Amino acid sequence: MNHQSIIDTLLKIQTKTPMKTVLLSTAVLLRIQHFNAMKLDFSAHDVTVSIREKIETGDLDISDVERDIIDGSERAIVEHSKVRQIVKELFAEEFVPNYTASYSYNAEGEGFVKYIHVAPALTSPPTAPAGDDAGKHTVPASDSRATTRTALKQPDDAMLVKLRDYLDNVKAKGRYSTPVKQIQSRLKGYKITCAQLCDLLEKNDFYVAPADNGCHSQYLVITLP
Repeated sequence: MNHQSIIDTLLKIQTKTPMKTVLLSTAVLLRIQHFNAMKLDFSAHDVTVSIREKIETGDLDISDVERDIIDGSERAIVEHSKVRQIVKELFAEEFVPNYTASYSYNAEGEGFVKYIHVAPALTSPPTAPAGDDAGKHTVPASDSRATTRTALKQPDDAMLVKLRDYLDNVKAKGRYSTPVKQIQSRLKGYKITCAQLCDLLEKNDFYVAPADNGCHSQYLVITLP
């Protein structure tokens, strides 16, 4: 799974939101995306400073932190310890693409984790077979990797309730995503393909990140709080 696509999905969420208000976890991901795009090394401290600067300039607001009056206006208070913990969890969950962790020391001799940008590995596209094997390796329409999706009839309310309950449980456990295949397995008794499930999730305002190989069963549903 290309976790960059998950961050791209979160960026879509940001652009679809009319106000510049996001959760702290989303703000951290957005700043990491910025560092990644600029190919910059960073630390959790850099993320904290960057978020605070965005708040100070009015470009960003955080909805799930304490607030205080600063210079006559109410502002979100971003604690570095919370940002550091989110960065640590995101890195452990492989949501920090193109980076490797390294332990460093500042001028005062205090240790901290530095995330070093590394170039992503290049992969060669598959070579089309020649001769008698040409055309034998196309994806059949019935395969879950096929780009076409068979329309799903209107789901009943019980199915939607079961779907939302499962995703709420995933979120409550602090997980950032869950595979579509895992959701499908929870919907026992309902005949629904992973491709149809992706459509259903998107139509009900869930955010789905595609898999590198195009296989719908490996798509991830974003469950950030």
